[in-house]
Amino acid sequence: MSNKNKDLKSAISNEATTDTDLEIFLQNIDYTELLDVPQFKDVKNLLVIIMSIVADALSSKWDDSRYSRDIDE
Repeated sequence: MSNKNKDLKSAISNEATTDTDLEIFLQNIDYTELLDVPQFKDVKNLLVIIMSIVADALSSKWDDSRYSRDIDE
């Protein structure tokens, strides 16, 4: 895993790296290996919590006049 981390850091810090380069890099990762990495599990759990907070915030704006408009049909 550490070699992939080094490769990713190198790719991100290189201004010549294109989006296509990053897509190819990401397509070549075996994500099933990550399921056993404690840091991945921690970050994944935090992401779920953050996404839930964002969803709640967006949901609370559903009827807010700033974000909703009446549409004439």
